[in-house]
Amino acid sequence: MWLAGDAATIEEAVENRLQSLDGSRRKNAVLCFETVFSFSPESEPKSLSEWSKDTVDWAREFFGDENVVGFEIHLDETTTHIHLQAVPLVEKQRKVRGSGSDSPKYYAPQLKLDAHYFTGSPKKLSDMQTSYADAMAKHGLKRGQGKSGTGAHHVDVRTVRGKMNDDYEADIRKGMATEIKQHRNTQNENLHLKEKVRSAMSQSMHYSRQANVVKEEAEKLREKLAKEKAEKDLLEQQNSLLNNRLNEIDPIRQVGNVPSLLQLKPSFCK
Repeated sequence: MWLAGDAATIEEAVENRLQSLDGSRRKNAVLCFETVFSFSPESEPKSLSEWSKDTVDWAREFFGDENVVGFEIHLDETTTHIHLQAVPLVEKQRKVRGSGSDSPKYYAPQLKLDAHYFTGSPKKLSDMQTSYADAMAKHGLKRGQGKSGTGAHHVDVRTVRGKMNDDYEADIRKGMATEIKQHRNTQNENLHLKEKVRSAMSQSMHYSRQANVVKEEAEKLREKLAKEKAEKDLLEQQNSLLNNRLNEIDPIRQVGNVPSLLQLKPSFCK
């Protein structure tokens, strides 16, 4: 890093140059420019030392030789570049009256801070870039496209903010419309789901009633079968008892030569 004079810091170099200022400085005055010079990686000059030297020479011619108070070249980053600092002191002529009342006025040169002189308008900034590009043409560097070639035009802040608000409101309306549509779709899906649940519950109740009917009929059938079985068992029991009594009577009838009940004929009294 190079600093003008015997300064140890860039702040000290700036203050040393400001010692040449005639008169007081404004509180809001621009005390120093810091300008960055660089190029696209594919456009790197063949000799970086020549490029850096020519860059400093151009800056001294543009800002004034003594106004350039520091510069530093960065080679250890992706894109090589130079940081250069310059104090915007400009020599101006000021009318000064002589010591006597009848003495004529004359112009005395004075150094004043005037950043506007260098960069006070878009045209001045564009001209500065063009001037640097012309000086670097021998290194194969070309100026980027200026504003005049892009067709870009200034738009006041009110117009930009109005468009931003319009776009914001349009985005909100679009978002709300999307949310409403999604909400309606969700409602329709919920209604469809409720209808399916209602239908399923109705079918379930129908099947449940049918199951109860079948269950009741099965219970009646079981009761009927149980009753018929009980009656059958009773008949079988009665038949068994009757057979047993018949078996008991037949031996007695055979021994006493008693005719069986089937052989007896009915007699009628006259």
